[in-house]
Amino acid sequence: MDGNGVSRRAALCLLGTGLTLAAGCSSSEETEGDGNGSTETGAEGENLDGEGDPAIETGDLPAFTQALAATPDENYFFGAVDLETMWTVFDGDGDRRFEGDEDESESGETPTDPLVVNPLSAALIGYVVLLGLGFSAAGSVYERNDRAGGEGYVVFANDTNIVVSDYDFDGIVADMGELDYEEVLLEDDRAVYYDASTGQAVGATESLFVYAHESENGDEDEFDPIAAVERHVDAAVGERPLEHETDDDFEWLLRAGDTTGLVFCLFSDADELAADATDLDEDEFESTEGGDSGTDLDVDDQPYEGAKGGLQHLDIVTDESRPFASAVFTYASEDRIDEERLEDAVGTQAEAGSTTVVRDGARVRVEATYAEETLEE
Repeated sequence: MDGNGVSRRAALCLLGTGLTLAAGCSSSEETEGDGNGSTETGAEGENLDGEGDPAIETGDLPAFTQALAATPDENYFFGAVDLETMWTVFDGDGDRRFEGDEDESESGETPTDPLVVNPLSAALIGYVVLLGLGFSAAGSVYERNDRAGGEGYVVFANDTNIVVSDYDFDGIVADMGELDYEEVLLEDDRAVYYDASTGQAVGATESLFVYAHESENGDEDEFDPIAAVERHVDAAVGERPLEHETDDDFEWLLRAGDTTGLVFCLFSDADELAADATDLDEDEFESTEGGDSGTDLDVDDQPYEGAKGGLQHLDIVTDESRPFASAVFTYASEDRIDEERLEDAVGTQAEAGSTTVVRDGARVRVEATYAEETLEE
């Protein structure tokens, strides 16, 4: 994907540390539902109540919204993972919770349902974001001044990495002053620094710790990490707009989608996402020593065909409930919705009869429930 989509820069810059992560889970053959024959569809307007409320409900903006700065780019990609979910997925020590036994792992089978695959990509990238921060000089500054004790969210928005939490801003300023970073911006409520030796820009407010790297491909995509970090810290304190403040459709995705657990979102200012909006070319990723290539970050774009944007969500196995996935999509017009194709594409590994597709004009919501074994095996 290009610089506006799934962040290959995050993988290139962070996987370059030599740390190996393999995304995904093993086989879920025994628990697959019939994604083609067991989808329940709500026709347009069918789920309206007597007062004409929309079939797809909306709620509050998510807690990580302040990390989603507006961008001049046409496409907007972001993922978000709350830290509690992150450590559940990776057992807190980098070992994936959702692995099968040795024989199953060797089979190399992974989830194929896009309702699962795409949010799991968000988990992987989020974990790599934390690893990359931890192995940078600024990582110790982040850790010392995080007042939330490991709570919060990891967010990656286009090519910028953010940890949303509660920070001692004055402490960050003092600690960054002790490192070999150039001070680019220092205001009462935000700061930006740059390390020319690594190409890393770092920024902070009382609620965000932000970093981004220069492209390892030279000036190929003209990405400026300093400008990107400045954009996010400025937006967090109200000096620039947040993305949802500039586009009603993007705001609808945030309000209509479920935003706990693992969150994955693609959006375009155009009427439809470009055909290459989820492309990840194998040669754009470097393999780590003894590990797999970055193609573990593959995105399944089938649900996004014809859509202006979509937001996916996955709640992983908990003690109280089974895995639950949902997605909301917005279209430039109703005639762009191919309902039959969408029904065929999603919920292919869900429990039989659990997948629902609800239309509300030019907007769609999908839900599905999964057996625990779908993610554990």
